[in-house]
Amino acid sequence: MLYTLLAYFELNMNSSIEKLEIASGLKKMLIDAGFTVDSILHYGVDEISTILGIEIYVAKIIFDAAKRIEQTKQSSSFLKGSVVAT
Repeated sequence: MLYTLLAYFELNMNSSIEKLEIASGLKKMLIDAGFTVDSILHYGVDEISTILGIEIYVAKIIFDAAKRIEQTKQSSSFLKGSVVAT
């Protein structure tokens, strides 16, 4: 049971990273380091750069991709809650 829950969590964590519009090698680095879209947004560019040992401009690309995912989620949530007048 615990293994199933851990596998489910890992699958969801990886799928959020897989949605990022960045190079697959960067996605692998993020997954291997245990990042999620939420943690990318939490840590910010400087921390991502330090943790992954990458240049600031690459960390900014990752951060911006995560922001786009979050904005898409928020827009989708807003639209689902909106009532369309006819």
